[in-house]
Amino acid sequence: MEYCERCGPGLFAEPFNAISNVAFFLAAFSVWLLAQRRCGLSTGTWILIGLVIAVGTGSTLWHTFATPWAEALDRIPILLFQLAFLWRYSWQIMRFRWYPTVALLAGFLLMGFGMTLLPPILNRSLLYLPAFVLLLVLGVYHYRRSRKEPSIMLTAAGVFLFAIIFRTIDLIVCSSFPIGTHFLWHILNGLTMYLVIRSLIVNERV
Repeated sequence: MEYCERCGPGLFAEPFNAISNVAFFLAAFSVWLLAQRRCGLSTGTWILIGLVIAVGTGSTLWHTFATPWAEALDRIPILLFQLAFLWRYSWQIMRFRWYPTVALLAGFLLMGFGMTLLPPILNRSLLYLPAFVLLLVLGVYHYRRSRKEPSIMLTAAGVFLFAIIFRTIDLIVCSSFPIGTHFLWHILNGLTMYLVIRSLIVNERV
């Protein structure tokens, strides 16, 4: 079994893992409220909100149906969100244009592909190492450039690090904590997504 909580087949074999995906929907709603209050909903913000909802939906399907098609719906929106956010951040905050932005995206994808070639250790959490490194680098950039809420990206990196830790130890703690810790991965991931999109909204030029 890939997750501690799943002890057998069935739609309700992972209740905590499934229900905890509400964090993504709350993140999307919170972003919508924030954008409405500040500068309105730009096309880029709508896209990111839609992808957060897609992540929550895909993850819910995966932790209920647990089929190959549900796994694809779980993984693809996550990658799309990462790429969309990186594109938006490099374009809006870093003021990159086409060539450096595409190069940054290509480098991120290459790092991600490299992680898939490694052995599936640490409960496959190494797949998320490129995203953590990226958040850390962007966090330092964000802080040094004295953006509005300058610590927000470093905070997001810290939250995401804890999310990865809880994802990694899910099976390790299973004998003493039967529901596992994967549900905390969802909750902290939802918070991470809210924080990174917030970094864009509060620095939006109006």
